[in-house]
Amino acid sequence: MAQIAVRFGVAPLTVERRLKLARLAPRFLAMYREGNIASDMLHALALTDNHKAQEAVWDGLPTYRRDAWTIRRLLTEGAATAESHLARFVGVETYEARGGKVRRDLFANDDTGRSGIYLEAPGLLRQLATEKLQAAAEEVRAEGWAWVEGLIDADRLALRAYGQLAPSERAPSDAEAGMLAALETERERLNAAYDQNEAKALQFEDDGDGNDAYEAEEVRLSGLLSDLDDRIDAARRALRRWTHERMGRWGAMLRIDSDG
Repeated sequence: MAQIAVRFGVAPLTVERRLKLARLAPRFLAMYREGNIASDMLHALALTDNHKAQEAVWDGLPTYRRDAWTIRRLLTEGAATAESHLARFVGVETYEARGGKVRRDLFANDDTGRSGIYLEAPGLLRQLATEKLQAAAEEVRAEGWAWVEGLIDADRLALRAYGQLAPSERAPSDAEAGMLAALETERERLNAAYDQNEAKALQFEDDGDGNDAYEAEEVRLSGLLSDLDDRIDAARRALRRWTHERMGRWGAMLRIDSDG
């Protein structure tokens, strides 16, 4: 593949795409030459090398429904995408290493590295997700919780049936208290500077003068405030803890969010 690409001065992906199109049913290549089918429809049909499957999808659609999106949807029906929460959690590499088959759309706009990848064994994917979640649950259980449950497809409505307990907050040490006080003082100073800059910007706007410098300062101060808020939140989180008594009476729930 690489040698062909070098010989013709094109990218390897271009060679792969052209070879993929060459494996389409002759009927569709003839239609393309005659101008009776759009190139994006050919790209969708190329998701499978099976000529019968290509023709079955095409012939099963009424003329007004023949578009690339519908063709692609029908050819990948039942498969999970690499962008799904379970695929992100498990990882495509892990899925393939366990024997899972993958279908790749060579014509997908791949900005994330996951676009156009279809996992054809959703049952295996769920099995792998369950195994990984159970392993994570064992780690959490070792912390001392009375029970731990992993949820593959828990929605927020289902989680409302459970109560939620907040961790206790210990008293900060002298060093921690001093650091928090300094951070809060710095936040007050930055907030005052932000308000002062905004007032000046409004004044110059009323006078009809440019205020690019004030806008730049607003961006700078906003960034500093955001970073400072993160530091304060992290410092306060460090004071929270679960007591052994609470953990021995309560449980923890693990769920896979939309980002995997």
